[in-house]
Amino acid sequence: MNVIIPDRFSNRVITHAIASTLLEDYPLVMAVQGPSGDGKSYQLAKSLEIAGFQPIALSGAALSGNHEGDSTNAFKDLYERAQSYQLVNDEWPALILEDFELSPAGQREDSKYTVNSQLLTGFLMNLSEKVSSTNMGVTKRYPVFLTGNDFTILHKPLMRPGRMDIFTWVPTPEEQSLMILSALQKRVPSVCIDDARRLQTEFPKLPIATFAAALNDCLAKFVYDHLRANENIRMSSIRREFNVERIQVSLNDVRVALHRRDQSEFTPGCFI
Repeated sequence: MNVIIPDRFSNRVITHAIASTLLEDYPLVMAVQGPSGDGKSYQLAKSLEIAGFQPIALSGAALSGNHEGDSTNAFKDLYERAQSYQLVNDEWPALILEDFELSPAGQREDSKYTVNSQLLTGFLMNLSEKVSSTNMGVTKRYPVFLTGNDFTILHKPLMRPGRMDIFTWVPTPEEQSLMILSALQKRVPSVCIDDARRLQTEFPKLPIATFAAALNDCLAKFVYDHLRANENIRMSSIRREFNVERIQVSLNDVRVALHRRDQSEFTPGCFI
């Protein structure tokens, strides 16, 4: 099964990863922003793997800390972990900070600009321009990617052209169709791009994550039906009977699950 990623996304990510690794005067950091559920994190990791990079991820929330310097130290540890990985495995790492607007660097109305915010922002600004200026003891350039829904809440000098590359990912209908096909192809037999286009046309406002979630709904129903048919079933027997790689669902079942989700049956506060 081939991973299907829109060329516009993979080309932009791979170009940045290679250019930022090789060119000292090229921004080291790329911010990938866009609507929630449209495949940023998944496609980012897969694009890097295609180019021979090993993604090493950390959530933006994990950069929070109660003491001065905690946020910067957490990022330094991640960068140094990348160096250790590269030395041991002889593979080039790429760092991903997911949901970066949830880190101390994101300034929301209900948050204050703390010492950790200042230190983390300053550290990233220095890193973007010159790795050796961060006093980490690491001089190699490992590409850094930030993902999030809205980076307008970040410190503006951090985002300036030449210091950070900004990539806003809002997929076109055709790109959404490719991503839908990628989400369904493992479990839906003989699904093709025309099927994916029809689903995209039928559910144009649903994010890509919803299509994957609808497929999971179908898999959950498959498991539930099996349990209903076998009252005394135990986990040991399930493992013997199930060939998980061969579980398949129909395109029509996926469509039914999408209709249920489109009708807000799965929104918070609704129970099934």
